[in-house]
Amino acid sequence: MLDELRERLIECIEARPGSRVLALLDPNHPVASYHELHIERIAKRPSRPVLTAVARDDLLSEPSLHPRLLTLRTPRDRGYPDEALLESTLECARQRSVSINGAYVCGWLVADAPETEVAAQLKRGMVMSDPSSRKRKVLALFEPHRLMLARHLAPASWLSRWLGVVHSWFLVDGRGQLQELKPALHDASHTSDLPGADFWLAQARVRRAREVLLTLAKAGQAIPSDCEIKADDALRAAYGQGLSEIEDVIFFAANQMLLRPGWHAHPAVAACIDAARKGDAALTDGLTALPDHVLDQLAAVSASTAPADNHRRSK
Repeated sequence: MLDELRERLIECIEARPGSRVLALLDPNHPVASYHELHIERIAKRPSRPVLTAVARDDLLSEPSLHPRLLTLRTPRDRGYPDEALLESTLECARQRSVSINGAYVCGWLVADAPETEVAAQLKRGMVMSDPSSRKRKVLALFEPHRLMLARHLAPASWLSRWLGVVHSWFLVDGRGQLQELKPALHDASHTSDLPGADFWLAQARVRRAREVLLTLAKAGQAIPSDCEIKADDALRAAYGQGLSEIEDVIFFAANQMLLRPGWHAHPAVAACIDAARKGDAALTDGLTALPDHVLDQLAAVSASTAPADNHRRSK
């Protein structure tokens, strides 16, 4: 994947020669103090890389937790002054692609603006209007999981304005694959399109969705493409069944991503769900106690072999 990232970054730079490459680090989801990407250790590297803080209005009293833009390449550079630093950011992003604690390396930004301008834009982009509460709130949309949800659920024109001077944003998704977000062509006069209720509800479920993906990974199950939106769809299905206990919701959602559509309609499964909904028994206990022939029926057709369904996308 390092070669792929390097090649795609070069393509961006060649298309816009005045660009710089920045890695976005999030100390709010920290690495250990001995990790080579810890802010204090980066500052001591021989290459003396530039770190630019991105202020967070919700963490004004804790500036050490503010995101940092790490400059990997400027328009003056021929290649990367610290090639090992690029490799380290990718390795860290892949290691934390499925983590309940969130990503530390949030992506690689290609922009033709100074670091301070990119930082100011990211700061503004974190303050968003939530129509459901009619309030403005800080949302760390730069986190890879949240940004992948935004690609599905936010209007393309709105997301393009949010990206602003960043003409390519690369990240490692929950499946461990390299993804790229780019501004789409849009009518600049249309400024009223804002993310709707689906966007905000999905953002509120991010922590649970991370737990679902981590459950799949720990079970040795393959994480599907578009896993962020699929995990959210699975959570919506769990809540739609009336489940409320965290363990029940996560267990249902993980199975929803693995098994054939309608698996929960099986009479034996439906009885287990009903018991969990009433608080009589945990869903895990109920399903694992089912006879082998029922479990075999459920596992006969997995989601990976079922026809792909149409996931929510903002128009």
